[in-house]
Formats: sequence, C-alpha cells, structure tokens
Amino acid sequence: MVEKSDFFHDLAVVLDTWSQTSTDSLTADKADLLWMEEKDGCIRMREAFEKAGVESSAVRAVLNECFRGLLVSALSIIDGATEMAEKGRVHLVSEDGEPLGEDLHQEFVNYLFDTGRLK
Repeated sequence: MVEKSDFFHDLAVVLDTWSQTSTDSLTADKADLLWMEEKDGCIRMREAFEKAGVESSAVRAVLNECFRGLLVSALSIIDGATEMAEKGRVHLVSEDGEPLGEDLHQEFVNYLFDTGRLK
C-alpha cells in the first residue's frame, strides 16, 4: 500500500532531479539542452551567471527553493487553500482508496526537514 512518505519521497526526488538538471543547464557549458524549449534564453543566462561569477551551488539553491515553492503550492491547492475549494476539492487517494490525508503541503515541508533536504 502506498504511504504518504512514499509520495513525499517521490516528490523530493523530483525536486532534487529538476533542481540539478536546471542548474546544470544554467551553469555547465556542455549541458544537454534537448529537453528545453527556451535554449537561447538559457544560454544567455548561463553566460550572464558565468560573467558575474555566480557559482553553480548558488543557482541550485535558488532553483531548489523555487521548485519547492511550486510543489508546496500545488499541494496547497489539493489541501483546499485556494479559491477552487469553494467549488470543490481534489483528494489524493491510494489505489486501495485510502486518502493520503490533509495538510499535505506542511507535511511535505516537514518531510524535507526530517530527511535533511531542508535545513
């Protein structure tokens, strides 16, 4: 049976993966940009970061925070924290029909703290 921690683990892996992939695209000269539609913008940003001496660790930290905010915002929608809740709610349930619960956005942040991904 799927546990909430399994779901949070997958979200954290996606967060880590996209943070690193985006960082590589914005900081590594030989990064593969095949996945990206805005290649020219990415290259210009890469050049600007290099010229300004911005380290890849700083880029990764900022991107990770932005992506984390996006994930927390999506979970907040599921938790009913937006105007959509006035019309109805979306609930996450396992294939057995068991709900993953409420307050997913805060529990995900707690999971990140508990696993050392967030300090």
